Amino acid sequence: MASLDADLAQLSACLAQSLSPDQTARGHAEAFLTQGASQPGFGVLLLRALASEAAEPQTRQAAAVTFKNLAKNHWVAREPDVVGAPPPYSIADAEKDQIRASLVGLMLSSPKLVRAQLTEALAIVCAADFPERWPSLLPELIQRMGSSGQRDFNAVVGVLTTANAMFKRYRQAYKSDELYKELKYVLDAFVAPLQALLLEISAAVDANANDATLLTSLFSCLRLIMRVFYSLNSQELPEVFEDAMDAWMGQFHKYLAYENPTAANVPELDRVKAAVCDNVNLYIEKNEEEFQRFLQTFVQDVWTLLTKTGAGAEKDHLVTSGVRFLTTVANSVHHSLFAGGDTLRQVCESIVIPNLQFRDDDEELFEMNHVEYIRRDVEGSDSDTRRRGAGELIKGLAGKFPNEMTTSVTGYVAALLGQFASDPVNSWKAKDAAIYLVISLTVKKSSAAKGATETNELVSVVDFFQTQIVPELAKATGQGPDAGGIGQAVLFADALKFMTIFRHQLPKAMILPVVPAVVALLRAENNVVHTYAAIALDRLLTTRDPLGPGAAPGAVTRSTPRYAPADLAATTEPLLTSLFGVFAKTDSGENDYAMRAVMRVIGFLGEGVKPVADACVTQLAAMAMETCKNPRNPAFSHYLFESIAALLRHANDPGLVGGFERALFPPFQHVLQADVVEFAPYVFQLLSQLIETHPSGSLPSAYVGIFPALLVPALWDRQGDG
Repeated sequence: MASLDADLAQLSACLAQSLSPDQTARGHAEAFLTQGASQPGFGVLLLRALASEAAEPQTRQAAAVTFKNLAKNHWVAREPDVVGAPPPYSIADAEKDQIRASLVGLMLSSPKLVRAQLTEALAIVCAADFPERWPSLLPELIQRMGSSGQRDFNAVVGVLTTANAMFKRYRQAYKSDELYKELKYVLDAFVAPLQALLLEISAAVDANANDATLLTSLFSCLRLIMRVFYSLNSQELPEVFEDAMDAWMGQFHKYLAYENPTAANVPELDRVKAAVCDNVNLYIEKNEEEFQRFLQTFVQDVWTLLTKTGAGAEKDHLVTSGVRFLTTVANSVHHSLFAGGDTLRQVCESIVIPNLQFRDDDEELFEMNHVEYIRRDVEGSDSDTRRRGAGELIKGLAGKFPNEMTTSVTGYVAALLGQFASDPVNSWKAKDAAIYLVISLTVKKSSAAKGATETNELVSVVDFFQTQIVPELAKATGQGPDAGGIGQAVLFADALKFMTIFRHQLPKAMILPVVPAVVALLRAENNVVHTYAAIALDRLLTTRDPLGPGAAPGAVTRSTPRYAPADLAATTEPLLTSLFGVFAKTDSGENDYAMRAVMRVIGFLGEGVKPVADACVTQLAAMAMETCKNPRNPAFSHYLFESIAALLRHANDPGLVGGFERALFPPFQHVLQADVVEFAPYVFQLLSQLIETHPSGSLPSAYVGIFPALLVPALWDRQGDG
């Protein structure tokens, strides 16, 4: 580059323009940055740009993001995508040396947002180069931590943030000789200064108990030390930690029990406690024998901590980490620590019930962000929530103490249902909690495909369904699917979920009478409710009953569908009308759960779908055209085309095919002419199904209009997925 200063000025201007609201200016800037990423010296220039204190904060952050992406895409040499082509650009070794020499110092001196991006970039570089090609990194970090009595704890936070980013990859790394060689190098060099730092910070915490500002920095350091501890112990128990276990566990105990009015509003303290819970949970899982002598102390510490921790959202991480530890202990050979009716009662009363309640943020999620609510509740992504944690604790304890837990929890369920009965309008959360308690107590094993596969035999699912679930579902046909406000909507969702989970345990004669209520709930305006109704239908129609054992040990058990099309004969038309009506509701235009239910119903009805085939294909074709113009939800698109395929397969009547072709050819032509790559395979599959319905030699002239799109050379040049 002719002039570094001129290049730096040009780069800074482009970085600023990359944030411009003007699309043209932003596009030019992004093109320049993309081109620059393949030029020698670009990485060093980016570091100069983000180091410039004269630059705007947004420009420095943009430089850091660009540098992180450069490291991600060009640090490691890659093979060309096409055989014989030149390899993609990768940063030269000399430039890498320059970057490594300055990266740590720049990161520690940068503003917080810039530092966060550089930390990610450093982790990428470490994964490729540490320690062989970057032997100076660990000594530099240790040196920058400072020496005893002369530390800048704000700088120490930066160093530990770097170490945490470096070592995180050990948590999920595959065991190998190379990994253990690297771990030994890190452990030999880093653990001793880390432990010395821990003890010095702990002493500083005691000496500065009234200085909230300093305590914030100290607790930040402590949390990062705890996270580094977790990473370095994730593979197996290192000897250096085993030899010093008393010292480390002593500090863990200290901070689980630590109380200080000055630190009450310092959020980092809760994060320290949560990190300690994660560490002791790791030890009970991986190093049970060595950890056993500390176990009772930590169970008492965590128990006491949870009973004192409030319900605020800022405490959620702490509570979920603590409950997870107790659950691990409950599932281990040391579950006897919970033995005794009084102990189990206290667990339920002090830990389970308070953390299982439907909270205000759950209510807000239910109403305002149904996609996230369903993802958490149905797909199990709520593993880090209080409610899920409390439910797992019940399940763990019920597995070890079935009689005592069933008696105890049943008493709380009765009390909650009594509270609801006395004031159904204002106490709906009590019944919601009761239903969740019953599910947690009853389900031993489950799967998405089959629901509950093993249950607590001491709980009568059928009785609870008859007395508590059926009355709720009946309100959908009596009062209407939208009556009762948010409380009734939540209980509708709970009832549908209960029925879905226990679909194998609930007899057919008990399910069929509530199908009209499920159909009615498809018409509910609340997105969670009509989605849960669609999920319930989908799952119910896949339920199968075993015919008997297989022919040989280990053979697959033969089964037959529990429900037949005749069972839904009276509700087929309103069911499909209500199901298609879901897509007209706000924010459910591409509801993939509902479209999967459409696919399931069509397949379930088989030839019985013919009377409503025209109405179905009209709806599906209109949605296909809209989706092809603007694909947004791959799952919805997949089930949409599979629904069309199912309809063509089961309603392949010559008298219907003409209507199918008139409805489907417009979206098919759009896909082929606009080259909508992701949908072309579906269109070819569906066209072949339509062609097969015509006798040989009688193909209608309408197909001729599609042939030009099929004969485009680019279509045949395209490689398949295989």
